[in-house]
Amino acid sequence: MLVKLPDLSQTFRIIFIRFIYFTLAVTETRIKILTSIQ
Repeated sequence: MLVKLPDLSQTFRIIFIRFIYFTLAVTETRIKILTSIQ
């Protein structure tokens, strides 16, 4: 289990980074839409 632990943390880190990137992309898109409407 000690061998699989680093792989698990690395995978979680990649998922976490992708989640943040996706959230920022969605937020940026919403801001652009709201700005274009106004």
